[in-house]
Amino acid sequence: MTTERRVRLHFADDASGEFIVQPGQTVLEAGLLAGLPLLYQCQSGSCGSCLATLLAGEVANCGGAGSTLLPSELASGARLLCQSEAATDCVFALSYSSAAGQSTVQRAYALVNAIDAVSLDVVRLSLELAEDYWFDFRPGQYLRLRVPGTDAWRSYSPSSTTHTLPQIELMVRLIDGGLMSSWLTREGRVDDVLELEGAFGQFFLREKKRAPHIFLAGGTGLAPVLAMLESLRRQGGLKPPLLVCFGCRSEASLFGTEQLALYQQWLPTLEVRIAVDEAPAPGRLAGTPLSTLSAADFAHPDAVTYVCGPPAMVDAAQILLGSWGVNPLRIHSEQFAPSAAGQ
Repeated sequence: MTTERRVRLHFADDASGEFIVQPGQTVLEAGLLAGLPLLYQCQSGSCGSCLATLLAGEVANCGGAGSTLLPSELASGARLLCQSEAATDCVFALSYSSAAGQSTVQRAYALVNAIDAVSLDVVRLSLELAEDYWFDFRPGQYLRLRVPGTDAWRSYSPSSTTHTLPQIELMVRLIDGGLMSSWLTREGRVDDVLELEGAFGQFFLREKKRAPHIFLAGGTGLAPVLAMLESLRRQGGLKPPLLVCFGCRSEASLFGTEQLALYQQWLPTLEVRIAVDEAPAPGRLAGTPLSTLSAADFAHPDAVTYVCGPPAMVDAAQILLGSWGVNPLRIHSEQFAPSAAGQ
């Protein structure tokens, strides 16, 4: 880029902002300097918090920067503002309101209340914020925890909501040799103290949507979905049609099924489909969460879809829904993948 470019950002609440991007600047850097309330965290392309949809113009990817974006997301116009230099004047759409980006990152300490195995490879980590600490987060956003005794941080989406504070509940997938996994299974004890910060990310419930809500969750991707269901349960008035498609590789890896059954009692508009890849038990569906779907589930033009799970599942969902003509702006996704150094 050899000259300054003009960029306009449109928020989901119809607010907008326009600013100049200088040569060598990323769109995120210029937007923050202009005072826009943008969601971001790592500024290196790994967290996905600064996701936007390119509506007009062209951008160049910053040399050497990594990316969490999947090929299907790039094809639908998704871009990370921290990696994008404006090659022409550009227009972007953001999937969150201008108010969402005004919250500040908080740091806190929490005590371990319990570490409970809920499946073959998932534990529920129950925390209680230490006195004088508090968190504000939206259902679906994630927090970062420091692995005790290290400088490494790991990210997890609470399965609980702010209604349960100072208690916070996290679902952690255990990975052989992982830093956090090893601490949880070998060293972690009740009353241990953990450092955490957040909240991060733009994967969160859009409460004002009254159209059908479709949730696709693989493995611990169910955690933010449980938080979203709890938030919807607490909302007044009629509930929108709700569909949860959840799956794991094996019966032994399944968890949260009793909670989903409770939500079906509390939310009459909720339908739940549970799938297992390998040797499903009677009453289960065979396959993946995506195999339980049909194009008819997306007949409503304003249906909003939340996809959370392994990168391969998220990518496959984007491709499948795109083939059915689902508006990519109504698909919100979050990849749950181990860090490069292990979970």
